[in-house]
Amino acid sequence: MTSKNIRVCAFSYYFPPHFSGAGFYALTLAKEFAKKDIPFTFVTVDNTGLPRHDIYQGFDIYRVADGPKKHGEFVLWWNLSRTFHLIRGQFDIIHAFGSTYKNSAVGPIAKLLGKKSLTTVSMANNDLHPITARSVAGRVQACFLRQVDRYISLSRQISEEIKTLPLDPRKAVEIPQGVDHHRFRPASETEKSDLRLQLHLPNGQLALYVGVFDGRKNVKWLVETWTKYRDRFSDWHLILVGPSSRDRRDAELRDNLRKLVHENGLVERILFRDFCPTIEDYYRAADIFILPSQNEGMPNVVVEAMASGLPCVVTLISGTTDLIEHGRSGMLFEVNSEASFLAAMEPIAQEQKTRLCIGARARRFVLQRFSTETVVERYLEVYREMLGGQN
Repeated sequence: MTSKNIRVCAFSYYFPPHFSGAGFYALTLAKEFAKKDIPFTFVTVDNTGLPRHDIYQGFDIYRVADGPKKHGEFVLWWNLSRTFHLIRGQFDIIHAFGSTYKNSAVGPIAKLLGKKSLTTVSMANNDLHPITARSVAGRVQACFLRQVDRYISLSRQISEEIKTLPLDPRKAVEIPQGVDHHRFRPASETEKSDLRLQLHLPNGQLALYVGVFDGRKNVKWLVETWTKYRDRFSDWHLILVGPSSRDRRDAELRDNLRKLVHENGLVERILFRDFCPTIEDYYRAADIFILPSQNEGMPNVVVEAMASGLPCVVTLISGTTDLIEHGRSGMLFEVNSEASFLAAMEPIAQEQKTRLCIGARARRFVLQRFSTETVVERYLEVYREMLGGQN
């Protein structure tokens, strides 16, 4: 099976121009595969009126409608089936970026079309949680996923989780999140200064958060903790970059946090910025990166920050222990623990030399194991093996 015989259709529930970590990552992989003459087509969900067929950054995009909230998955699955059938001559493999209940339908759809399929389990104790809960949806999800040919696990914790479920663990392949280390790279002091001017960021020391403003990312806890211990961070600015949550429960979180910052007189110390396509500029302008998430799979923002030479202060959750050796390539802290967070922050907040050493180690580690080139080669092995007829 040569690379030219491989054609992939990627399904991501969210995709640019809508913010989506999975969607942006799928696009990053597709661009790397394009260098090897392996075509990618994308299918995504959109209810906002964007064209049903479009070209985005050189790739064909097919958009389908989801149904209403209650039992809307049946509408989605029907629309996905119709679209995949319509474009069946353009792909050999369906790759779903996410293994959630809704995404799991790619298994039976691919079987009906005579195609191969794989899904990325993107988050621990999340994508596959309905199966664990043994709900009706979980039983359907398990049934659908058993028809998928391969499961891509992003971390050791996810790999262990798959072993506990009524799925075939032999189908699981652990491939971490990759990063374009040419795009995400450290900045010189001159470049950093210029970027801060362009981005209207203050001088001094900058701590950066990148991500959606929602409960899982735990950004509310970060802002409240930073506000509470403002005297400990008097020499620092906190920059929060990202969109509001699409989840109705957290839709007003970003605005509420801005109000909290204003009420505490910290508008010049805690800054908010909208997500932008050139997010690498913010990494290169910052001094440290913080991720307070309660749950992840393999957090892409941490890989990007490490590739950018930033020391990362992140929670001890799935994926982060695959990336960070505490005290050497980053700092880990317990979820929602103020004491643990402060202890992790102290050495790198106080010493520039420590920050630079940790950041340099972090980049070297990422270059060795998490470069997009390395990850793409591992995906190629899986694609070739699947199309070779091995089960």
